[in-house]
Amino acid sequence: MLIHGLGHRHQVWRALTERLVPEGMRVISIDLPGHGLSSRSWLPWSYSIDATVSRIVETMDSLGVERPHLVGNSLGGLIVLELAARGYGRSVTALAPAGFSPPLHLLKAGAALLANRINFARSPFATSAADDADRPLSTSSPGDRTSFVRRLRSLHSWAGFAGFLPQAFVARFHDELTVPATVAWGDRDLILDSGGLRRAAARTPGIAWVELENCGHFPMIDVPDETARLVMWTVRRASGQPRPVRDGRSSPPGPRDGRRGSPPA
Repeated sequence: MLIHGLGHRHQVWRALTERLVPEGMRVISIDLPGHGLSSRSWLPWSYSIDATVSRIVETMDSLGVERPHLVGNSLGGLIVLELAARGYGRSVTALAPAGFSPPLHLLKAGAALLANRINFARSPFATSAADDADRPLSTSSPGDRTSFVRRLRSLHSWAGFAGFLPQAFVARFHDELTVPATVAWGDRDLILDSGGLRRAAARTPGIAWVELENCGHFPMIDVPDETARLVMWTVRRASGQPRPVRDGRSSPPGPRDGRRGSPPA
């Protein structure tokens, strides 16, 4: 099960899905509450981590899915860690997860995300909340104030973005994991505080901590092949068979880990 981050939607996993399916994986990617095709609410408590975990568990039950392998990015990375800690996952791969950065860094990251979202609204190719979410919303000038405001209000994930943003500031992951777990981030990530992950790595050696080269905040987009190998390595650890995934090795396929040494298999 693949869970996206703040302001994204399930289509962000397309490249990774194309690489996991040939490995024999059944892939389910969902839209978080207030994002994509999921229902929207302007009630702030609808976007708490606990409420979101409960809704995802309900989705699992409705699909007949029990303890899937979990993969998440950014806010979705924090959510899959929470799901795994509560016993709802067989393995977990968190890509640039929230929940480890200090508050000051989160404020800066939130401002950057908000600026990016507003800049996207200025684009004539900003998308609507319609089912055909890739349809251009308007062909008018990006500088036209009326069309800009309409785009800003119509962005398919604006409700979820606004609802989850405060959660991203306060949520922290402190739980223990009893399933195979990998946390990976990019060495060129301008949103995540990689120092927070490195400090967490020193406290929790049971998790594989991997830093990916030439990668930003979205490994599944920036380095989809490397990300797919990392996910499959984690999945195979859950089966007790960490088969070699690159160069004949059974260690994680990332070029280096957060503790500058090989994490436990």
